[in-house]
Amino acid sequence: MHKGHTAKAMLTDEAFRAWCQHNQIAMETATYIQRIRSSPPVRKVRSGVSNVTGRYPSVKMGCAIQFESRHVELWGIYTMERDDNVLEYLGSSQRAQLEVYTLHSPLDAIQQC
Repeated sequence: MHKGHTAKAMLTDEAFRAWCQHNQIAMETATYIQRIRSSPPVRKVRSGVSNVTGRYPSVKMGCAIQFESRHVELWGIYTMERDDNVLEYLGSSQRAQLEVYTLHSPLDAIQQC
């Protein structure tokens, strides 16, 4: 971050709609993203033996962003907060199911908790 830099705030709903239109985002995709944007985190961060949890007071997002890793997540938050190319970022906003193919099994489903 350079001297005198001020963080931009999260997009308003109107600005988000304009951004979607400008970038030709399909209505179905825009609706999905809007649902994510307006949802609270799906889980609370948990402290473990080898991690540090906390809450980063985000000016850009207008709320505290939870993290459970000071080496990866906190640095990611810190970077996104100061990057003018990042319009918004969220913490644990959706559960994701990944399909992982392994040598032992044709398909294992892993769900983020």
